Amino acid sequence: MKIMKISLFAVSVLSIIFGALMILTADGSTQEIESLMVILIASVFLVGTAIFHAIDLLRKSIDDKGKSDN
Repeated sequence: MKIMKISLFAVSVLSIIFGALMILTADGSTQEIESLMVILIASVFLVGTAIFHAIDLLRKSIDDKGKSDN
């Protein structure tokens, strides 16, 4: 599970960098729009990774609290 979160984060960051490089080399507005779409999709993946990580931390916190109550 941890490898999945790390790999999703890495893919998101690399996609954002790739999108930024695409914007730098864009010749027209169509290529700029495509670059922005790449960055938007990568941002969605990044937010998904953050939500997935937060849910995992919450689950661990609930499990730890349940163990300490017993």
